[in-house]
Amino acid sequence: MASNSNVFRIWLGLIIGLLAVILLIWSAPKHANLPKGTILPAKNTLPATEATHINFYARIPDGARKLGTINIEQHALKPSQQDVQEIEALAKKLAATVGANGIAVKAFYFLPPGMVPKQLAIYKFTGTAFYTPTQALPSPLTSVRGRQS
Repeated sequence: MASNSNVFRIWLGLIIGLLAVILLIWSAPKHANLPKGTILPAKNTLPATEATHINFYARIPDGARKLGTINIEQHALKPSQQDVQEIEALAKKLAATVGANGIAVKAFYFLPPGMVPKQLAIYKFTGTAFYTPTQALPSPLTSVRGRQS
């Protein structure tokens, strides 16, 4: 039979261990679910432009020069307008690197939790960066979600 001092040491070690685990979990940095993306540039691109001059379009205008394909993914716990704005900003930033003045939205969708592992939801964006003279640009979308302005 264990003595009282051994039982006390066991309980004390258990409590200290639990407190250490709780402290580690509490102090661990929170994972920021920021959008991550790439642009696969075309063989020939243009000098970089300003992201603020880039708009979203439903299609590539006739005669436009395709400069690259944009793919973006973002994990989220639930849908939010802030996530959509972050994805739009990243898409414009990537398109600006190849000299685009427009992005044709191929696909933008949200997969809710449970459709992917780890119970996280996923945003997916795919688009084509292009350049065309300003007078040839069609009416832009107000958002990647597809509303005409």
